[in-house]
Amino acid sequence: MESFLLILIRCLYAYLLTGLLFYLFFVWKGLKYIDRPASRSNVWFKLIILPGIVLLWPYLANKWRKSRSR
Repeated sequence: MESFLLILIRCLYAYLLTGLLFYLFFVWKGLKYIDRPASRSNVWFKLIILPGIVLLWPYLANKWRKSRSR
């Protein structure tokens, strides 16, 4: 049971780390493809949206991929 929980925690850390790396790249390059006014916003707004982007990174990555293919 402990090994299962350890694997689960490591998967959660990997998911969050991937989300954090995605956030950095998404705010720098991808935000303008999904929401142009948000891409021109200040640093405080970009910090406010950090938790949402970190948690929803698979959805946003898919949306970004679809917007670039148009």
